[in-house]
Parts: sequence; C-alpha cells; structure tokens
Amino acid sequence: TRQIWAAAVKQTATLVAPIQSRGGGLFSLWKRATTMREASAHRAIFLGDSDMKTIAKAQRGSLGPSVLDCLDNKYLVQCGGLPGRGTDVANLAARASFTERKARGTSGAGIYIDIVSAFYSIIRGLAVPVCESDEAIARLFYDLGFSEGVIHELALMLTQPTVLEKAGVSEVMRQTMSLHFEGTWFKMNGAPSEALAQAFAGTRPGHPFADLIFSFVFAKIGDEIGQALDVQGLVPRYPIGSIPTPFGQQPTDSVPGAMICFIDDAFVNVETDNATVVREGFGVVLQLVVAAPATIVAVCKRHGLRVNGKRNKTEAMVHFTVRPKQARLFMQQHETVQVPCGDDPPLQICLVNKYKHLGSIIKSSSDMYDE
Repeated sequence: TRQIWAAAVKQTATLVAPIQSRGGGLFSLWKRATTMREASAHRAIFLGDSDMKTIAKAQRGSLGPSVLDCLDNKYLVQCGGLPGRGTDVANLAARASFTERKARGTSGAGIYIDIVSAFYSIIRGLAVPVCESDEAIARLFYDLGFSEGVIHELALMLTQPTVLEKAGVSEVMRQTMSLHFEGTWFKMNGAPSEALAQAFAGTRPGHPFADLIFSFVFAKIGDEIGQALDVQGLVPRYPIGSIPTPFGQQPTDSVPGAMICFIDDAFVNVETDNATVVREGFGVVLQLVVAAPATIVAVCKRHGLRVNGKRNKTEAMVHFTVRPKQARLFMQQHETVQVPCGDDPPLQICLVNKYKHLGSIIKSSSDMYDE
C-alpha cells in the first residue's frame, strides 16, 4: 500500500505516468454465445497493471456527481454506466414508450442500434486531449477504413474542445485522464515479450475510465442524433405536468424522448407528430424506419463509429394501430427495409414486433407474457 500511495502522489502531482501503467496483456475470453470452437464466440479482454487500476479508481472518484450529470442531455438518457441506473431502467423506459403509444392510438417505431466494436472504435481525441502525431491519427483513420469526407470531418472535430472540457471537467482532471490514453500498448497472450502493439483507438475496456470515456463521447453523439431527428419532426414529445393534453394537439410543456442508451447500445424512439397521418398506418411507419436509421448511421459515421446491420443487432420494432391480422400480414410482406448509408452499402434492417436484449424481451404490444 505504501508503494502504491507514493506512486499515486507522484503521478498526480507531476501528471506523468510510468510506461508500465499504460499497457497490459490481451487475452481471449469465451462469451458462451456459441461453441468454443467458433472464433466469433470469443472477445479480447484487456488485463492492465493492477497498481494502475487502483490509482485510476481513486482518481475517478474525484470527478463528482455534478460532472456525471452531464452524461444526460435533452435527447439522451444514459443507463448502465451510472450508479443506481442499470440497463433494466432502459428496458423499462423502452417498454413504457410502446405502452404510451398504444394508449394514444398512434403508430410508430423503436429502433435498436448496435455499434460495431464500440468500445474498441471510439476516437479518444474526442473525449480527452491526446497528443498523438498527425501521422498516427492519419494511420488510424486509414486502418478504420473511413472515407475521405469522414476523415476531414473527424480531423476538424479533433481541433475543437473535447467533450470533457465542454462538460466542465477541470484541466488537471482532463490531463490526468489523458495520461491513461497516451502511448498505450498491449501484448498478446503467448507472444514474445518484445512483441508489443501500440493502440490509438478505443477506451481500453477493463480500465476504470473506460466506461466514462465512452459515455461522454456517446452523450455527444446522442445529442447530435436527437437534434437531427428533431429537425425532421421524428422525435416524440411527452407532456409534463398534471394537465392532460387533448388528442391531436402538441403539449405546451413537454420533453423530447429520443434515445435511451444501454452503455454501447441504444433504443431510439421515433414517430411523426401528425396524428391523423399516423392513423393511416403502414406507409408512414416505413418512412420512419428508413429515415431514422439513415440519420443515425450518418451521425455515427461522422464520429468514426459503424452501425452493425446484422440480424438481432440493429432492428426496428414497429407498432401499428390497425387490427393484429392486418399487422401480421404487413410484417410478412415487409420483413426488411433498405436504409441508404451514403458511400457505404445500404443496411438491411429487419422489422420485428419483439426484441430480446440483455435478458429482457421487449414487445411492441408492451406485454410481458413472453418474458
């Protein structure tokens, strides 16, 4: 304990961290999703220096609750990374959105978004000031396969104030956090001791600051997604107060309900504000399912993230006001929709009436019989 305390004081006072604390070993972890023989059933887990984790955990506690409140904004509610707000809260909020829509008698959709290797793809410079060379950043963008337009947008973002700076985190704390994300390295299990790999992207999963760095960046992304959807009139608004709003009228005091995050996954609630059109049903919902994911994909791409379009990953759960028999017939005829993604190939998003996620089964009818 005495040696850790001395190292912590020196590291915090001088804002310098030893090279040992910036790296660790990378090990294969079986997820138990399928058989152990399949490569897709394994994930890499980072095991860093234990002394570094002890020091970083103490530094994390100095952030305070006021800074963590910045993880929420007008359009985004973060769950799973904050004390007392687990992913079960996100599941409850998603189910409540369909219950409310069912009570109002309007059609709409909930888009479940899954990001490809989210924790490993986050651009660190968006959150903390990382002093990497231009060549290293250019190499990172090239390895991630970004188009020329996306590279220019990301380069411009990296010249602007970081997310932590906008959230009001002190300069000393920002520099302290950046120590853990500069010059990072890892070694594969079983590789020679001199075979080290340097890492320029990702939040170092397993690090005490990993979820915070990701949550701050994703809060910025969620806010931009919410603003873009709100401009298109796709964000539902919920009245606040004790006075009920007549059907078909916009509430005078309301809050937008756009995104609910399960750490690295998100539920995006979309509907149009024209109740009379929504009652006509299918065509409007299809427009929602195409327009909303296209906007989400574009915003994520600007921040260096890619949406996973595989089945059971990114899907659209739809709710119709028509009779169940008509809804089932429509779902049989329209199993997927094609979402344009700019220069990339279009996504094929499945239309579903229930979605299994983190132990819960969310249904568009909002019942819990299956669960």
